Amino acid sequence: MSQLGLLDKTRGKILMGGRIDEEVLKVDPTIVLVKEGDVLLESEMFGLILTIVD
Repeated sequence: MSQLGLLDKTRGKILMGGRIDEEVLKVDPTIVLVKEGDVLLESEMFGLILTIVD
């Protein structure tokens, strides 16, 4: 799943960033506060999305 799709599916709280430009498929650097088991923790990402587990 793409990073764009993961940000749409997360139940976490976006603390910073998160702006998505679907036209050029770009995600701004993003910090997301998540709980155990969140979709962002189950995927290997190579991008500018930092997850913090609460």
